[in-house]
Amino acid sequence: MPRNDDTSKTGRASQNYGMGSITQKKNGKYLVRVSNGYRRDGTRNVVSKTCATLAEAQKVRKQLVLAAGKSENFGDGITLDEYWSAYFLPAREGRITKAALADYELHYRVHLSPALGWREIDTIRHAEIQALVLTKSRGTAEHVVKTLRAILRDAWLNELLDVEPMRRPIQLPPANPQLDVWSAEHVAAAMERMRGSNIEALWLLMVGAGLRREEAYALYWRDIGFAEVTTITGESGYHCTVLVDDAVTIADGRKDVKTAFSRRMAVVPEPFASRLHALIGDPDAPICALSLGRVSRAWASMWSEPPKRKDGTSYELTDAKYHMGRMVGSGVPFVPLSRMRATHETIMQSAGVPDTLNARIHGRSEVSKVGYRHYLNPQADAFGAAALAVGDAVKRAQGA
Repeated sequence: MPRNDDTSKTGRASQNYGMGSITQKKNGKYLVRVSNGYRRDGTRNVVSKTCATLAEAQKVRKQLVLAAGKSENFGDGITLDEYWSAYFLPAREGRITKAALADYELHYRVHLSPALGWREIDTIRHAEIQALVLTKSRGTAEHVVKTLRAILRDAWLNELLDVEPMRRPIQLPPANPQLDVWSAEHVAAAMERMRGSNIEALWLLMVGAGLRREEAYALYWRDIGFAEVTTITGESGYHCTVLVDDAVTIADGRKDVKTAFSRRMAVVPEPFASRLHALIGDPDAPICALSLGRVSRAWASMWSEPPKRKDGTSYELTDAKYHMGRMVGSGVPFVPLSRMRATHETIMQSAGVPDTLNARIHGRSEVSKVGYRHYLNPQADAFGAAALAVGDAVKRAQGA
């Protein structure tokens, strides 16, 4: 907060802070001035900048104070929100990748700012951080700890904190149990039950090309290319390619893809390509007309009992308006819609696709614990096939 307010003879309002001042000029703009030591001739070295609004001027004053290597702790404390917006974020723009910056921004805005943004950075205690982290899922907690540690360490390096923060270990919540994925037989059975659903195109792109739900939902029909092909057996079909270059989430709306490696050209094989081709709509129309929030609810309702008409009869599965009951009696187990990407990746691995290529196809930079923790989930039949392969190899060696 300012230490005092006064109005000069020229009618300009001036606010003096613990370090630096903000003065409103006659033209309505704001002059920010921060002193930084002395020149060789003994005069004060003053850094100044003109800003259009008071909010911008207050942000710039913080930046100039920090750039001068001074600490606000001598006067009013600086809050986590102030340090984030005045120095941490601007200092990283252009220095780290857009994806890394977006990751910091997302987790700060959603998780850290509401809980700790108003707190002065030198008053945030380990117990508070630990309590906050334990309210999150394992994956989110890892990102929250990474973001907060980066901010507080940066403040320590700028001499706003006396000791390096977060030196003590932070206990993370337990990892979620790995969810099941579908087998190829489950996918084949589901293809018939999904026919006519208004989330069919979305589902085909996730299970047939391994797209993330937010990537598939962002697509328009113009983003999907089809080329008619004929196989060596004389069967006709389609070669389908999809340009993946943005995503849509409930929290952020349309945004850039998750990482640089997520920007890719995905291929949809048969039999998914022909089904997708049959659904082609207007080039400027989205591939899914449902709101993103309703997509998951529509998916889950497929395992509920089907609705009834007034006369007691059930709706036909081809009625796109209704989703309830589509999977009842199919023998296909319920898994979250997000597991369709994991299903695609697991089937690819079972087909012998190397893990490095599998990771790139799914928009990841390398084979990592992320793939094994969240996606790859071999089924019992894969274990049996692998065991038989070992036995066959030994038999061949014995015969040699």
